[in-house]
Amino acid sequence: MTSAPESWPVRFWRLIHPGGPLVRPWDRWEARLLVVAILLAVAAVPLAGVLVSGVYARQSELAREQQADRTQVTAVVLADAGAFVAGGPAVQVTEVPALWRLPDGTERSGPVSVPAGTDQGTRLPIWIDGAGEPVPPPLSAFSALSIALGVGLLGWLGVVLVLTLAVLAVHLALDRVRAAAWAREWETLSQGKEWTMNDDLESRKAAREARVTAASRTGRHTTEEMAESAMRRYFAEEAYREREERERREHHKGV
Repeated sequence: MTSAPESWPVRFWRLIHPGGPLVRPWDRWEARLLVVAILLAVAAVPLAGVLVSGVYARQSELAREQQADRTQVTAVVLADAGAFVAGGPAVQVTEVPALWRLPDGTERSGPVSVPAGTDQGTRLPIWIDGAGEPVPPPLSAFSALSIALGVGLLGWLGVVLVLTLAVLAVHLALDRVRAAAWAREWETLSQGKEWTMNDDLESRKAAREARVTAASRTGRHTTEEMAESAMRRYFAEEAYREREERERREHHKGV
């Protein structure tokens, strides 16, 4: 009968708190590293908040300066703008000569950016600075907050990315250690030593326990644990077959 799948909290708890006969020391080290990485990521949240606060303060000051210096006026387009190009960007702008009046009543002319297809004589609002030159719109309070939140989020994601890469690098390194350990076990079980009845019983017992463990723990252990259980069973059964083959060869030699 197939057991019900575990919920993600249970799986996460097993990931950071491994247990059972198949767990080795480096599995626990990897789990501790994962816990440390999670704690560091959580600790980086208030640091990101401090970063957001600092960036917002600077952007808010810049927004106030721009709003105090820049003024919106109406400009009259003096020439037809280029036609909208089909298949081009969704927003197409071009520069055309225009005429506008400064707050003191004097007139100023120069190039301004207008949407493609704008006709001559069209009146458009533009922003000018203290010198009367066209400039982008001033930064708003909402834009200042958005920039600060974006910087803080990117900073925190950068920390998470570094921690993730560190955990992944350790995981890959430990995978090499696990593979080397399996290779050593195979070499130990495959070496040509003289077997005794106790060796035979131990091999059968190890194979039986590995089969029971793999069958009874399905769905409750990670794929890595199941693979190691299968590998242990394979080692034991291969060693038992090699012992029988060696005994047959020795028997034939004696005959």
